[in-house]
Amino acid sequence: MSFILKNIIEFIKKIKFVRNSEFIRSMIRNSEYLKRRIDTYENLTSSKLSFNNFVESKYETNFINVLDIGCYGEIPKHFTLLKNFNFYGIDIDKVEIQRQKKYYNKKNFNFFDFKIVEPKNLKQLRQNFIDKRLDKDFGLIKKVQSDYHKVPSLKHTNYSKNSLEEQLAETNITIDELYHKLIYPKKLNFIKIDIDSNDHEVLYGAEDLLDSDQLFGVQIEVDFIKVKGKRSFRNFVEVSKYMNHKNFYLYNFTNNYYSSDLLPTRYLYNFPGPNYSGSPLSGDFIFFKNFDETYLEKLNINDIIKLLRLLEIYNQNHIAVELIDNIKDFTDEVKNQFKSELIKKYSLNYFGKIYDYEQYRQKYIKNKDKFLNIL
Repeated sequence: MSFILKNIIEFIKKIKFVRNSEFIRSMIRNSEYLKRRIDTYENLTSSKLSFNNFVESKYETNFINVLDIGCYGEIPKHFTLLKNFNFYGIDIDKVEIQRQKKYYNKKNFNFFDFKIVEPKNLKQLRQNFIDKRLDKDFGLIKKVQSDYHKVPSLKHTNYSKNSLEEQLAETNITIDELYHKLIYPKKLNFIKIDIDSNDHEVLYGAEDLLDSDQLFGVQIEVDFIKVKGKRSFRNFVEVSKYMNHKNFYLYNFTNNYYSSDLLPTRYLYNFPGPNYSGSPLSGDFIFFKNFDETYLEKLNINDIIKLLRLLEIYNQNHIAVELIDNIKDFTDEVKNQFKSELIKKYSLNYFGKIYDYEQYRQKYIKNKDKFLNIL
């Protein structure tokens, strides 16, 4: 790090409002690791949304509705850049919710301080999806370098014990109850769950929402390994089974690697957390509905366009292109136009020029060598 940059950082640290803002301080601490974070996000989402931009310029009433459960920190950038978009953020931290309300006051964003909990009939709902053998500790990874198994649900906070209770939301609510109380009659199209505790249990509280034809996708944090001593285990198998039961299928996922404390390695970021090497202890699953012919017939054109937009956002352009060919109400002209927007970034990357979809396919046939991973 250069001498000038060090002085700038030291000056920023001395500014009172920066020193008192955990949010800004966190951004400063993580600035040099921004590229690594971007690389992780790019695996799940796309930063180039040509189709979304096209839709927003042509279909002004096509609004995507997203519910983010555990919205501490920044809203995902790909959502903040959209115009036709409604965001509902839920978090247990009342102070953070107030900060976000002020920070995003000029957008179609709504924030609520609630504690999202599992439904009362959780045991009954889980019985067909849980493996009771996994209640026992695994002998693998007893000592995680980042103290992963000791991280509390409010790991981001910096409150004293005396003030902690005052910062937390008092109202307990399930996802379905929250939806009917605060969002209905709007139809939710995507749910993101990341509460650093019992994500897999609160998911059962969305029993009704998951049956909605307009809910196209879900992103949820899961655990791949149960660490010895860690009380909560968000079993990825249980989550996958339940989501399959609800007609959702896994489309993408990420891994967070953690090393044993017995063999310390470098952290991926500049705080105790994921490592450069280790075992995949946790990650995010991305689910989308099973888009068979029966399901697609239930959707109107506006819903289908929302679905295609979400597929582009979550790096599933290939699925979006395939779906477009199966939509009977789309003319050939519309199909080519939509597919051309979805492949625009690929056309630029591979051929340095924007072609429409059919031209792109023909260029591929003639230039297959550009797609081969040969050094």
